[in-house]
Amino acid sequence: LQGELEHRRVKRFYARTNKIKIARGIAKQQRRERLLHKIRQKAAAQRAEGRLNHSEDSSPSVGFAETESLPQCSPETQYQISNSRCQHWDITSWLHRNHEDLAVKDFLPRLKDHILTCFLGYDDSEECTFTAAQRNSLIILNNKIYKHKVLRVNYTTYNLRRAQDSLNPCTHADIMLLGNEESEPGELAPHPYCYARIISIFHVYARYLGPDSHDRASRRVDFLWVRWFCRDSNHKSGWVARRLHRIGFYDANEVGADAFGFVDPAQVIRGVHVIPGFAHGSTANLLPPSIARQPCEGDTDYSWYY
Repeated sequence: LQGELEHRRVKRFYARTNKIKIARGIAKQQRRERLLHKIRQKAAAQRAEGRLNHSEDSSPSVGFAETESLPQCSPETQYQISNSRCQHWDITSWLHRNHEDLAVKDFLPRLKDHILTCFLGYDDSEECTFTAAQRNSLIILNNKIYKHKVLRVNYTTYNLRRAQDSLNPCTHADIMLLGNEESEPGELAPHPYCYARIISIFHVYARYLGPDSHDRASRRVDFLWVRWFCRDSNHKSGWVARRLHRIGFYDANEVGADAFGFVDPAQVIRGVHVIPGFAHGSTANLLPPSIARQPCEGDTDYSWYY
Protein backbone atom coordinates (compact mmCIF):
# COMPACT_ATOMS: atom_id res chain seq x y z
CA LEU A 1 0.00 0.00 0.00
CA GLN A 2 1.20 3.51 -0.77
CA GLY A 3 0.17 7.11 -0.22
CA GLU A 4 -3.31 7.78 1.14
CA LEU A 5 -4.17 4.07 1.41
CA GLU A 6 -1.21 3.44 3.74
CA HIS A 7 -2.25 6.48 5.78
CA ARG A 8 -5.73 4.99 6.25
CA ARG A 9 -4.19 1.68 7.31
CA VAL A 10 -2.28 3.34 10.14
CA LYS A 11 -5.46 5.14 11.25
CA ARG A 12 -7.24 1.80 11.38
CA PHE A 13 -4.50 0.39 13.60
CA TYR A 14 -4.64 3.49 15.82
CA ALA A 15 -8.35 2.95 16.52
CA ARG A 16 -7.53 -0.49 17.95
CA THR A 17 -4.85 0.70 20.38
CA ASN A 18 -5.36 1.68 24.02
CA LYS A 19 -4.44 5.31 23.09
CA ILE A 20 -1.55 5.26 25.60
CA LYS A 21 1.42 3.40 24.06
CA ILE A 22 0.36 4.09 20.51
CA ALA A 23 3.55 3.22 18.61
CA ARG A 24 3.91 -0.14 20.40
CA GLY A 25 0.24 -0.98 19.80
CA ILE A 26 0.47 -0.24 16.07
CA ALA A 27 3.71 -2.23 15.75
CA LYS A 28 2.13 -5.27 17.43
CA GLN A 29 -0.81 -5.18 15.04
CA GLN A 30 1.50 -4.94 12.03
CA ARG A 31 3.48 -7.97 13.23
CA ARG A 32 0.28 -9.98 13.67
CA GLU A 33 -0.91 -8.97 10.21
CA ARG A 34 2.38 -10.09 8.65
CA LEU A 35 2.22 -13.42 10.52
CA LEU A 36 -1.34 -14.11 9.36
CA HIS A 37 -0.38 -13.17 5.80
CA LYS A 38 2.53 -15.68 5.88
CA ILE A 39 0.24 -18.43 7.22
CA ARG A 40 -2.28 -17.82 4.44
CA GLN A 41 0.47 -17.80 1.80
CA LYS A 42 1.88 -21.09 3.11
CA ALA A 43 -1.57 -22.75 3.15
CA ALA A 44 -2.31 -21.49 -0.37
CA ALA A 45 1.04 -22.84 -1.62
CA GLN A 46 0.34 -26.25 -0.06
CA ARG A 47 -3.06 -26.41 -1.70
CA ALA A 48 -1.60 -25.40 -5.06
CA GLU A 49 1.07 -28.11 -4.84
CA GLY A 50 -1.43 -30.72 -3.65
CA ARG A 51 0.44 -31.36 -0.41
CA LEU A 52 -2.57 -31.37 1.92
CA ASN A 53 -2.57 -34.87 3.32
CA HIS A 54 -5.46 -37.19 4.04
CA SER A 55 -5.72 -36.35 7.75
CA GLU A 56 -6.03 -32.63 7.04
CA ASP A 57 -8.72 -33.27 4.45
CA SER A 58 -10.65 -35.42 6.94
CA SER A 59 -10.24 -33.04 9.87
CA PRO A 60 -13.67 -31.92 11.12
CA SER A 61 -12.39 -28.50 12.19
CA VAL A 62 -11.56 -25.60 9.88
CA GLY A 63 -7.90 -24.54 9.98
CA PHE A 64 -6.75 -21.27 11.51
CA ALA A 65 -5.42 -20.03 8.17
CA GLU A 66 -8.81 -20.36 6.47
CA THR A 67 -10.99 -17.26 6.25
CA GLU A 68 -14.74 -17.26 6.84
CA SER A 69 -17.07 -14.29 6.62
CA LEU A 70 -18.97 -13.71 9.87
CA PRO A 71 -20.34 -10.15 10.14
CA GLN A 72 -21.52 -8.59 13.39
CA CYS A 73 -24.93 -9.71 14.58
CA SER A 74 -27.66 -8.32 16.82
CA PRO A 75 -27.12 -9.06 20.54
CA GLU A 76 -30.66 -10.47 20.57
CA THR A 77 -29.64 -13.23 18.16
CA GLN A 78 -29.11 -16.37 20.20
CA TYR A 79 -26.20 -17.70 18.13
CA GLN A 80 -24.47 -17.05 14.82
CA ILE A 81 -22.81 -19.34 12.27
CA SER A 82 -21.45 -18.24 8.91
CA ASN A 83 -23.52 -18.71 5.75
CA SER A 84 -20.40 -19.81 3.84
CA ARG A 85 -20.51 -23.03 1.80
CA CYS A 86 -16.81 -23.13 0.94
CA GLN A 87 -15.85 -25.95 3.32
CA HIS A 88 -17.89 -29.07 2.66
CA TRP A 89 -17.72 -32.85 2.34
CA ASP A 90 -19.66 -35.54 0.62
CA ILE A 91 -20.99 -37.37 3.69
CA THR A 92 -20.71 -40.88 2.24
CA SER A 93 -17.12 -40.40 1.08
CA TRP A 94 -16.05 -38.82 4.37
CA LEU A 95 -17.61 -41.62 6.43
CA HIS A 96 -15.94 -44.22 4.20
CA ARG A 97 -12.52 -42.60 4.70
CA ASN A 98 -12.97 -42.67 8.48
CA HIS A 99 -14.96 -45.88 8.88
CA GLU A 100 -12.49 -47.31 11.41
CA ASP A 101 -12.78 -44.27 13.70
CA LEU A 102 -14.97 -44.91 16.77
CA ALA A 103 -16.05 -41.25 16.76
CA VAL A 104 -17.96 -41.67 13.48
CA LYS A 105 -19.65 -44.93 14.44
CA ASP A 106 -23.40 -44.56 13.73
CA PHE A 107 -22.70 -40.95 12.67
CA LEU A 108 -25.36 -40.83 9.94
CA PRO A 109 -28.23 -42.52 11.86
CA ARG A 110 -27.56 -40.29 14.89
CA LEU A 111 -27.41 -37.21 12.67
CA LYS A 112 -30.69 -38.10 10.99
CA ASP A 113 -32.29 -38.67 14.39
CA HIS A 114 -31.14 -35.22 15.50
CA ILE A 115 -32.45 -33.55 12.33
CA LEU A 116 -35.78 -35.39 12.64
CA THR A 117 -36.06 -34.15 16.22
CA CYS A 118 -35.72 -30.59 14.87
CA PHE A 119 -38.13 -31.15 11.97
CA LEU A 120 -40.86 -32.80 14.03
CA GLY A 121 -40.63 -30.36 16.94
CA TYR A 122 -39.50 -32.76 19.66
CA ASP A 123 -37.61 -31.57 22.72
CA ASP A 124 -33.85 -32.32 22.63
CA SER A 125 -34.04 -33.64 26.19
CA GLU A 126 -36.49 -36.38 25.10
CA GLU A 127 -35.06 -39.67 23.93
CA CYS A 128 -36.77 -40.17 20.60
CA THR A 129 -36.52 -43.29 18.49
CA PHE A 130 -37.17 -43.14 14.79
CA THR A 131 -37.84 -45.94 12.35
CA ALA A 132 -35.72 -46.81 9.33
CA ALA A 133 -38.58 -45.56 7.12
CA GLN A 134 -38.51 -42.15 8.80
CA ARG A 135 -34.73 -41.91 8.41
CA ASN A 136 -34.97 -42.89 4.75
CA SER A 137 -37.60 -40.17 4.22
CA LEU A 138 -35.11 -37.54 5.37
CA ILE A 139 -33.11 -36.26 2.40
CA ILE A 140 -29.84 -34.36 2.93
CA LEU A 141 -29.56 -32.21 -0.18
CA ASN A 142 -26.63 -33.04 -2.47
CA ASN A 143 -25.40 -35.41 0.27
CA LYS A 144 -23.23 -32.52 1.51
CA ILE A 145 -22.33 -31.40 5.00
CA TYR A 146 -20.84 -27.91 5.48
CA LYS A 147 -18.33 -27.18 8.23
CA HIS A 148 -17.54 -23.85 9.87
CA LYS A 149 -14.78 -22.19 11.80
CA VAL A 150 -16.58 -20.24 14.53
CA LEU A 151 -19.82 -20.26 16.52
CA ARG A 152 -20.82 -17.07 18.33
CA VAL A 153 -23.14 -17.37 21.33
CA ASN A 154 -24.84 -14.35 22.91
CA TYR A 155 -25.79 -14.71 26.57
CA THR A 156 -26.61 -12.72 29.71
CA THR A 157 -23.99 -12.54 32.46
CA TYR A 158 -24.69 -13.00 36.18
CA ASN A 159 -24.92 -9.19 36.61
CA LEU A 160 -27.49 -8.88 33.78
CA ARG A 161 -25.14 -7.61 31.09
CA ARG A 162 -24.90 -8.85 27.55
CA ALA A 163 -21.83 -10.84 26.53
CA GLN A 164 -20.71 -12.99 23.62
CA ASP A 165 -18.54 -16.11 23.42
CA SER A 166 -16.67 -16.97 20.25
CA LEU A 167 -16.33 -20.76 20.16
CA ASN A 168 -14.21 -22.88 17.84
CA PRO A 169 -13.05 -26.52 17.95
CA CYS A 170 -9.35 -25.60 18.04
CA THR A 171 -8.89 -23.19 20.96
CA HIS A 172 -12.22 -22.60 22.76
CA ALA A 173 -14.30 -25.73 22.33
CA ASP A 174 -15.93 -26.48 25.69
CA ILE A 175 -19.58 -25.58 26.24
CA MET A 176 -22.30 -25.91 28.86
CA LEU A 177 -25.98 -26.76 28.40
CA LEU A 178 -28.92 -27.30 30.71
CA GLY A 179 -28.74 -30.78 32.18
CA ASN A 180 -31.51 -33.36 32.38
CA GLU A 181 -30.28 -35.50 35.28
CA GLU A 182 -32.94 -37.07 37.44
CA SER A 183 -32.40 -37.73 41.14
CA GLU A 184 -33.69 -40.67 43.12
CA PRO A 185 -35.63 -40.09 46.37
CA GLY A 186 -33.26 -39.22 49.19
CA GLU A 187 -30.42 -38.19 46.86
CA LEU A 188 -29.00 -34.73 46.44
CA ALA A 189 -30.44 -32.43 43.78
CA PRO A 190 -29.09 -33.28 40.30
CA HIS A 191 -26.41 -31.12 38.73
CA PRO A 192 -28.16 -28.42 36.66
CA TYR A 193 -25.74 -28.45 33.71
CA CYS A 194 -24.06 -30.83 31.30
CA TYR A 195 -20.81 -30.21 29.44
CA ALA A 196 -19.40 -31.09 26.03
CA ARG A 197 -16.44 -30.37 23.76
CA ILE A 198 -17.13 -29.19 20.22
CA ILE A 199 -15.54 -31.39 17.56
CA SER A 200 -17.00 -29.46 14.65
CA ILE A 201 -19.59 -26.86 13.67
CA PHE A 202 -21.81 -28.00 10.81
CA HIS A 203 -24.89 -27.20 8.80
CA VAL A 204 -26.83 -29.16 6.20
CA TYR A 205 -29.81 -28.51 3.95
CA ALA A 206 -32.44 -31.18 4.43
CA ARG A 207 -35.99 -32.08 3.46
CA TYR A 208 -38.33 -34.50 5.23
CA LEU A 209 -40.85 -36.36 3.04
CA GLY A 210 -42.41 -38.67 5.64
CA PRO A 211 -46.18 -38.94 6.18
CA ASP A 212 -45.87 -37.08 9.51
CA SER A 213 -44.03 -34.16 7.89
CA HIS A 214 -45.37 -30.69 8.74
CA ASP A 215 -43.49 -28.98 5.89
CA ARG A 216 -41.80 -30.67 2.93
CA ALA A 217 -39.73 -27.64 1.96
CA SER A 218 -35.97 -27.87 2.40
CA ARG A 219 -34.43 -25.97 5.28
CA ARG A 220 -31.04 -25.31 6.79
CA VAL A 221 -30.18 -27.13 10.02
CA ASP A 222 -27.25 -25.94 12.15
CA PHE A 223 -25.73 -28.38 14.63
CA LEU A 224 -22.61 -29.10 16.66
CA TRP A 225 -20.87 -32.45 16.69
CA VAL A 226 -19.68 -32.87 20.27
CA ARG A 227 -17.87 -35.22 22.61
CA TRP A 228 -19.71 -35.48 25.92
CA PHE A 229 -18.25 -35.08 29.38
CA CYS A 230 -19.69 -37.11 32.26
CA ARG A 231 -19.64 -35.92 35.87
CA ASP A 232 -17.75 -37.91 38.50
CA SER A 233 -20.54 -38.69 40.99
CA ASN A 234 -18.05 -40.18 43.47
CA HIS A 235 -16.18 -36.89 43.81
CA LYS A 236 -17.47 -34.62 46.56
CA SER A 237 -17.99 -31.22 45.02
CA GLY A 238 -20.11 -28.09 45.12
CA TRP A 239 -20.69 -25.31 47.64
CA VAL A 240 -20.89 -27.57 50.69
CA ALA A 241 -17.74 -29.54 49.83
CA ARG A 242 -16.05 -26.33 48.61
CA ARG A 243 -14.58 -28.13 45.63
CA LEU A 244 -15.02 -27.81 41.89
CA HIS A 245 -17.09 -30.41 40.08
CA ARG A 246 -14.98 -33.05 38.33
CA ILE A 247 -15.78 -34.26 34.81
CA GLY A 248 -14.20 -36.61 32.30
CA PHE A 249 -14.92 -38.02 28.87
CA TYR A 250 -17.09 -41.09 28.40
CA ASP A 251 -15.27 -44.30 27.48
CA ALA A 252 -15.99 -44.63 23.74
CA ASN A 253 -15.01 -48.34 23.84
CA GLU A 254 -17.98 -49.29 26.02
CA VAL A 255 -21.00 -50.72 24.21
CA GLY A 256 -23.89 -48.27 24.24
CA ALA A 257 -21.81 -45.39 25.58
CA ASP A 258 -23.13 -42.04 24.34
CA ALA A 259 -19.65 -40.59 24.03
CA PHE A 260 -20.55 -38.49 20.97
CA GLY A 261 -23.65 -36.69 19.84
CA PHE A 262 -25.21 -33.66 18.20
CA VAL A 263 -26.37 -30.42 19.78
CA ASP A 264 -28.59 -27.62 18.55
CA PRO A 265 -26.49 -24.40 18.89
CA ALA A 266 -29.58 -22.68 20.34
CA GLN A 267 -29.24 -24.98 23.39
CA VAL A 268 -25.73 -23.75 24.24
CA ILE A 269 -25.74 -21.46 27.27
CA ARG A 270 -22.15 -20.25 26.90
CA GLY A 271 -18.57 -21.46 26.68
CA VAL A 272 -16.79 -22.82 29.77
CA HIS A 273 -13.19 -22.85 30.91
CA VAL A 274 -12.37 -26.49 31.68
CA ILE A 275 -9.14 -27.07 33.61
CA PRO A 276 -7.28 -30.39 33.13
CA GLY A 277 -6.61 -32.32 36.34
CA PHE A 278 -2.86 -32.54 35.75
CA ALA A 279 -2.30 -34.54 38.94
CA HIS A 280 -4.46 -37.39 37.62
CA GLY A 281 -2.42 -37.75 34.44
CA SER A 282 -3.59 -38.56 30.92
CA THR A 283 -4.85 -41.71 29.23
CA ALA A 284 -5.27 -43.14 25.74
CA ASN A 285 -7.80 -45.76 26.87
CA LEU A 286 -10.97 -43.69 26.48
CA LEU A 287 -10.68 -43.33 22.71
CA PRO A 288 -8.26 -44.79 20.14
CA PRO A 289 -6.56 -42.38 17.68
CA SER A 290 -9.38 -40.31 16.24
CA ILE A 291 -10.21 -37.21 14.22
CA ALA A 292 -12.32 -36.13 17.21
CA ARG A 293 -9.14 -34.87 18.87
CA GLN A 294 -6.98 -31.95 17.84
CA PRO A 295 -3.49 -32.90 16.51
CA CYS A 296 -1.83 -31.13 19.46
CA GLU A 297 -3.53 -33.50 21.92
CA GLY A 298 -1.40 -36.43 20.80
CA ASP A 299 -4.19 -39.05 20.83
CA THR A 300 -4.58 -38.85 24.62
CA ASP A 301 -7.06 -37.28 27.02
CA TYR A 302 -6.67 -36.04 30.56
CA SER A 303 -8.30 -38.48 32.97
CA TRP A 304 -10.25 -35.73 34.72
CA TYR A 305 -11.07 -32.07 34.28
CA TYR A 306 -12.41 -29.43 36.66
